[in-house]
This record gives sequence, structure tokens and C-alpha cells, in this order.
Amino acid sequence: MKKLWVWIGLIAVVLILVGVFGIDRSREGMIFGTVTDASSGDPVHKAKIVVGGRSTIRYLDKDFQITKLRPGKCTLTVSAPGYKSVVKEVSVGRRGTRVDVSMSGTEILGLDQIVVFAEPMREQGIQIEIRLLDGEGTVIVNFPRIPMTLDATLCVRKGTEEKHARGRLVYSGPVEIRWDSESLLGKIKGIIPKEGMRRPINGKYGLLDVVLHTAQGRFADSRADVILQP
Repeated sequence: MKKLWVWIGLIAVVLILVGVFGIDRSREGMIFGTVTDASSGDPVHKAKIVVGGRSTIRYLDKDFQITKLRPGKCTLTVSAPGYKSVVKEVSVGRRGTRVDVSMSGTEILGLDQIVVFAEPMREQGIQIEIRLLDGEGTVIVNFPRIPMTLDATLCVRKGTEEKHARGRLVYSGPVEIRWDSESLLGKIKGIIPKEGMRRPINGKYGLLDVVLHTAQGRFADSRADVILQP
């Protein structure tokens, strides 16, 4: 009989602990989902997700999960450098609630200048790649896809790379931007189409001038070693 009362006492203590300290994990809720760039679908670098007094930060991963939440309604906030913050009212479920967040980029932090690269693509034309630099000349990575347009002017180069002048015009006009999510440094790409280039091309090398237009300003760069006739 004594042992029975001991067991009853132990059970009572456990029940009290569950009620007071919330040891019963079955009563805990969680949320999970993704945080992505609204324009590119890329992961949002340094996305901080806060909900129910708990938080996590994502870097190169879209997926997130936050556990040990009290079930019920609460506010979820997601913020990241260069993005507009997102605030959502969510309902946390014990079995998990999925929340997918899409964030709009507002600016590329530190953007000061650009560097242009060009590579001939025999069947398509000339591929342009834009890299973004900060004020110290360091390449910027993990930036949001903000609205931007690209213009290019390509001429036959007269003279050498060091001492040159613009010759016959080959192309002048807008270049459609092709976002490359797989590239770390050169996400901003475009192609000067072969069919849009003026023929004949009298010269092996070209002089390329590009201008990138963004809400943060106009950024230009030139290249005098563009191969026109491989």
C-alpha cells in the first residue's frame, strides 16, 4: 500500500510540473516556410524572422523553422538589409503552420560603381555581365533584385586597348537584363543580340559603353577589349 501512495505522489508531481512549467511538448506549436526575394525568388540574405518571442536568421537558405511556440495567433516580422520589412498575423498550430514570405528589395547597400565584362557567344551575340562595387572597390554579393534597366553602345575599336577611339557603330540601345541566380558575383547579365548588330563589322575588337539605371542613380563603365570577330 505504501508503494502505491509513492507512485500516486510521483504522478501528481509530474502532472503539476506539466501544468506549471509546460513540460508537455504536445502543447507547443511551430511555424515553418520560406523567405524569398519577390523578384528573383532567391534566398534573402540576413533575413531575420521574429515570432512569439523567438527568432532565427537565414543567410543562403530559403527555408526556416521556429519551434517551441505557444499555439494561437501572433505577429510574425521579417526584416533584412535592403528589403522592405514584412509583418504578418499568423496562427501557430501544434502540428506546424506554413508561412511563406516574399520580400521586395528597396536598395543595394553600398552601391557606388559598376564593372562591365563582355564575352562573345558565337550563336547569340555578346554577353554582358555587370558586377556591383562599393566605395572601396569591393564586389557586392547577396543583394536584392531591385528595378533596373541597362543600355549599351558598342563600336568597332580604332587603335589599341590603351590608346583607342570609337569607330563604326555596331549596336546602340537597351539590353534586356537576365538575372543569374546561380552566379555569386555576376547576377546581372544581358546579351547584345547577334541579329541586332550592324553588319559588316570591320574590326576584331570593339569598344563597349554601358549604363545601368537604378533608383539609386546612374552607373556607367566601358570596356575596350570586346571581341567582335573571334
